[in-house]
Amino acid sequence: MLQTPPTEADRVLALHPFKDQPVRLRGDRYAVAREAILDALRQRGPLTLDALVEATAERIDPGVCTAQWYVRTVKLDLEARGVLARVNSRPHRVRLA
Repeated sequence: MLQTPPTEADRVLALHPFKDQPVRLRGDRYAVAREAILDALRQRGPLTLDALVEATAERIDPGVCTAQWYVRTVKLDLEARGVLARVNSRPHRVRLA
């Protein structure tokens, strides 16, 4: 059975905290990545990007892009929306705001 491609209504505009240009993502993939990120941070506390990718990669079916790209893009969107906050450290970590 063929799956219909997502329409424009099925897309999410992912914001970036430091840029004006948002990125369009499939809504279903955005929702999965968002929940995986939030669950990982609830369970493990502040995480680096590498640790966040490792904690969420198995839940994300990336399709064309990599799971790391989805985690990074959704993480930046959640930062721009005030859901996540950066912890000032090297390397930086993110936590729930």
